[in-house]
Amino acid sequence: MAAPLVGNWTKTTAAPDYPDTVHFHPDGRYDTTHAAADRHPRWDVGRYEVPGPGRVRVSTSNDAIIEYKFAVSGDAVTFTAPDGTEFRYRKQG
Repeated sequence: MAAPLVGNWTKTTAAPDYPDTVHFHPDGRYDTTHAAADRHPRWDVGRYEVPGPGRVRVSTSNDAIIEYKFAVSGDAVTFTAPDGTEFRYRKQG
């Protein structure tokens, strides 16, 4: 079920609390990179799961597990945080 998110993604919108790149591995792990070393990102490394269509649970940098909505369209994905913040990524390669 994680298949739509598996791969390398690069952020295309301004959302400073989220990483510049994220790699979702097929085994449910993810890791990230950040250009700004002085920011503490919400996502760093951890686990994720897709419990159903359009939903992903991500273990965050403070070990909380937060559920986000997501929608994939072509090579782009839009995430929506619980507070309504939207941020987008484009799939690489």
